[in-house]
Amino acid sequence: AMTINTTLDDTNDHALVVGMSGTKGAVVLNANNTYAGGTTLQGGSLLVSNGSALGSGAVTVAATTGNNMALGASTNGVPLANNIAVTDNLNIGTGGLNNSGTFVADTNALTLSGTISDVDASHHGRLYLTTPTTLSGTNTYSGGTYVEANTTVSNNSGLGSSFVDIGYGANLTFSTPHPVIGGGSLADASQFLGPSAGSGTIKLDPSVADLTINETSGNGSQFSGQIT
Repeated sequence: AMTINTTLDDTNDHALVVGMSGTKGAVVLNANNTYAGGTTLQGGSLLVSNGSALGSGAVTVAATTGNNMALGASTNGVPLANNIAVTDNLNIGTGGLNNSGTFVADTNALTLSGTISDVDASHHGRLYLTTPTTLSGTNTYSGGTYVEANTTVSNNSGLGSSFVDIGYGANLTFSTPHPVIGGGSLADASQFLGPSAGSGTIKLDPSVADLTINETSGNGSQFSGQIT
C-alpha cells in the first residue's frame, strides 16, 4: 500500500485521482486534508484513517471494472460525510473471499453520512458492504446493495432504490422510524459469498414504526433469514 501522511490542501481546488482502471493496489490517506476539488477512485482500494481524509469535495467512483474497487477505513470507527457517486460496483471495506472461497469481513467500521448516488442516469451504482457500516445519508443509488457485514441503516432511504441481499451471518439493523427497501427485492445473498451456512438477520430497533419492502422485481422475494 502507498501511505500518504502529508496534508493535501485546497490550493486552487485541486482534485485527487487514485488508481488506474484494473489496478488492485491500495492508497492510505492519514492526514486531515482540506482539498476541495473532490476525489476520483479509478482502481484499487482507497483507505482513510479519519473523517477529513477526503477533503470537502465529493468522491466519484469512476471505473467499471467489477468488484476490485474499494473504499474503506484503515482504523476503526471512521465517519465520512463526503457525497459518493458510483459508476458500477463499489466495495465498502476490504472484505472479500479468501483462497478457499470463504467470505472474510473487514473489521474497521465506517459511517457514511453523505449522499450515495449513481454517477449519472445511465449508470447504476451497486454497493457491497464488506465491513461494519452505518448508512445515515439520503441515498439514491440504484444498482442494489449486498450486505455482507453487520450494517446499520439510520435513514429511511439509506439503502438506495433497488434490491437488498443479506449475506449469511450478517445483520441488517434499522434504527429509523420508517425504513424502506426500495424498488427491487429482499433476498439471501448468493452472488458474492459463494457456499456458506446460515442466513442473514434483519433487526428492527425500538425506534422503528414500520418497514416497507417494495417488491417490483416480478420474481418475488426469497429471504429465509429472521426478522427480530
